[in-house]
Amino acid sequence: MNKPHKSAKTLQQVFLITFIFFLFLLLSYFYNNKYTADGPQPSNGIITISEQELETNQVVYLVHGWQFYQGQLLSPSDFESGNEIPLSQTVAIGQYMDFSFGQSDRDTDGSGTYRLILSLPDTPHIYTLYLEKVFSAYHVYINGQLLHSVGVPESDSYREAITNSEISFAASGDTELIIAVTNQSHYYSGITFPPVFGPEHAVTRTLHIQLLICMAALTTIVICTVISLYYGLVCNSIRRRTLLYNLICLGLFISISYPIVFTLFTVKSGIWYPLELFSIYGVYLLSVLLMNDIRDIPFKKSLFICIPLFLFCAISVLYAVVPHHSRTINLAFQYGSRIVKLAVAAYLLYHAISAVLYDENYAPILMTGTAAAAVSIFTDRLLPLYEPIYGGGFTECGLFFLVLCFGVHITRSLTMDYKQQLIFQEERRLLTSQLAMQQMHYMELTDKIDNSIRYRHDERHRLNTISSLLESGEIEKLKQYLKEYNILNETEERTVLCTHLTVDAILQFYMRLCRQAEIEFIIEADIPSRIPVSDIDLSLLFSNLIENAYEACMDQEPDNPYIHVISRFRQDTLLLRIKNNITHRPGEIHNGLFKSTKHSGLGIGTQSVEAIVKNYDGQIKYDITDTTFQVSVVLPMKYQE
Repeated sequence: MNKPHKSAKTLQQVFLITFIFFLFLLLSYFYNNKYTADGPQPSNGIITISEQELETNQVVYLVHGWQFYQGQLLSPSDFESGNEIPLSQTVAIGQYMDFSFGQSDRDTDGSGTYRLILSLPDTPHIYTLYLEKVFSAYHVYINGQLLHSVGVPESDSYREAITNSEISFAASGDTELIIAVTNQSHYYSGITFPPVFGPEHAVTRTLHIQLLICMAALTTIVICTVISLYYGLVCNSIRRRTLLYNLICLGLFISISYPIVFTLFTVKSGIWYPLELFSIYGVYLLSVLLMNDIRDIPFKKSLFICIPLFLFCAISVLYAVVPHHSRTINLAFQYGSRIVKLAVAAYLLYHAISAVLYDENYAPILMTGTAAAAVSIFTDRLLPLYEPIYGGGFTECGLFFLVLCFGVHITRSLTMDYKQQLIFQEERRLLTSQLAMQQMHYMELTDKIDNSIRYRHDERHRLNTISSLLESGEIEKLKQYLKEYNILNETEERTVLCTHLTVDAILQFYMRLCRQAEIEFIIEADIPSRIPVSDIDLSLLFSNLIENAYEACMDQEPDNPYIHVISRFRQDTLLLRIKNNITHRPGEIHNGLFKSTKHSGLGIGTQSVEAIVKNYDGQIKYDITDTTFQVSVVLPMKYQE
């Protein structure tokens, strides 16, 4: 495939991935969004909820139409006393993240009071109000009664506390809801997430589903971490990559665990939020470093993005630690965060596409994850008013998907590396066996040389004896001496089992082993001295299969054990059949591969044979009965044109 055509195909793949993930995010925006959920909304501080609406929608997300009193920590008595109360403004939850509400002349923190009249059905019901992370201390009054407090919002004795709160109460008709908030310790202020209101069972079910999804995501991250740790400890070659991936998983785990953390614990902003921000932007930095490691990009070539990312991580921690910020600082941090995310998305996507163009291993997986992460970041800017009912936000979904793709890539790389290590160990073992064959052959040659030296020494004396007998005319003694001489010269000659030297050496080796173990070794080998199969492939093929048969006879100890090896080279095809008797069937078979008798998992030798057969476009067949095991291999030869 030429490069222009490949580039066009790559761009099509990126576009398709981007479109599919964007469609998923768009559907989430319309159907999994508290801001776009069906149901009534407050208007001018009043919301009317009928029995039918409660039955239809179950829960209501109170977003618009709240009355807000700037700089005032009010209670129901303030409204009942008739004292002069400052004018309120109508606000929407989540539109602004602090008390300035977009006005430069207002403070971003301080105190404020939210008020809403709930017009409920006349029949009393048990309702639940769910408040997610109100910053940073507040009182909740319902119908003039203080039902719930988090921290101490009074300015003279202020004490922050951040948690998720469920407030259940019985109500009917017009119900006054007042939330008085003070913030002096966080960069957010007041209610920033839409409150959830509805019948107790409906709100509880919604929250339980949210927590289950969060737990499932966290469990997936833990599983990815454990798998990568396992392979990382086994495979030394890519431990740095594994370490980076594990750190990414840790950062993502921290950054998406907030639903569980704030449900179970009350948190102080000075502890959790620096850690959360550092984890989020640390994931971006580590993702860049991991991509560099995967593509073998020198660190110096990525300094232009790594140094700003590292500095922004440090700035984010400082931003979370310092409680009071001006609106300018808040806006600067928000815009800086957007630039960082967009830059990381562009960098990862660029290198993922480059990996595809250069045919790097598993590049499409990286491209899928980075494209999804990039489109999630762009969508987060395109559709900012998104607060999911279930699951995480846009960028959280994108990062989660990216981490999964990174995990698939690294797991495959680690698996291949681990497999290569096992194959290397198997080849080293075979080389050790071949060395033993060579040593045995060397000893034979040494014995023959020693015998030859002795023979030449003794031959001179024998010739002198024969000459003396002839000169003396002792013919009968000469005949007897020659008869004894012929008997002494009858030596056992080495039988050639195959004309191909490599195959012959392997057959000779296992024939000796079988003789020692009293295993009948029957050989019919007719292979020319030169065939278009590498000696390494022949060695792996014959050694693995004969060794399996030998071990089966040794381990199972059948009656009258035997191994029958038949090999032919006919019409440019190598034929090999090995048959042995057994007492019970071998272990489990998985895709034609047998379970190893030496360790848990598939036999490495069998996998090596399968790889050789596949490389030559050959065939392998196993025939198993209760008493015999037979493997047949057909290897058509490959010739270079």
